Amino acid sequence: MATKDTDVAPGSLVKAIGWGLINKTTYPEILQTLDVPVIERSKCEVIYKNYFNMTVDETSICAGGEGREPCSADSGLPLTINKTLVGITVWTNPCAHLAYPTVYTRFDKH
Repeated sequence: MATKDTDVAPGSLVKAIGWGLINKTTYPEILQTLDVPVIERSKCEVIYKNYFNMTVDETSICAGGEGREPCSADSGLPLTINKTLVGITVWTNPCAHLAYPTVYTRFDKH
C-alpha cells in the first residue's frame, strides 16, 4: 500500500483494475487493466468545479479523461503505480468520457 513517500506525480502512468462495463451494456469475462495518466489536480478541480460544483482536494488523484478510463460499475476499483496500491475509484463518469478524468481517493492521505 502507498506511503507518504509514494510518488503519484502528474503525467505518471497508473493502472486501474476492475470488472466494470467495457461499453455501455457489456461486462468483461476477464479482469480488465488500463494504464492512464495522472492529471494535475488543479486542472481536474477546474473541470469538476465548473461542471458539477464538486471540490477535488489533496486527498484525491485524477487520472484519465482521454477516452480511456474506468466505466460504470467500477466504483471502488484499485489504482496502482509500480504494483503499489495508491487509490480507489470515487467518481466515475459516462464510459470513457473525453472531458472528465476519473477521481480516486489517495491512500497515503488517510
